[in-house]
Amino acid sequence: MSSNHAQGELLAQVNPSVTSAGGLFVTQELRVEVTLILVVNRNAGAQLCSIYHDDDGTTYSAATEILRRSIPAGVSEIVFQAQHPGSGIMMLPGGSLGAQVAAANDLTISVYGITETLAERVRGIN
Repeated sequence: MSSNHAQGELLAQVNPSVTSAGGLFVTQELRVEVTLILVVNRNAGAQLCSIYHDDDGTTYSAATEILRRSIPAGVSEIVFQAQHPGSGIMMLPGGSLGAQVAAANDLTISVYGITETLAERVRGIN
């Protein structure tokens, strides 16, 4: 993928300490567009990472998995990047992203995006 970073602010950053699927980011009252997901692998070997999207809860299973990637050893890799505003992962209030990793404590997952509030400030609405 391109190394150009999508616009937005840091929404969440986790270093999963377990290998079971768990929460990564939960929206509150605002809609959110996820524009970039970056994964850093600090391990000496490739690590599998899955990302889940559930817009009405926190079910992280095959039914909500949206991405599965093997992250090479010792690199940071963009696993999702919106190509332009409006092409990101749209999340409703109460929706969530989850993550599952093959080895605990080896990956750091960062989620960037645009909230309704940020979009309004940029457009001069608020």
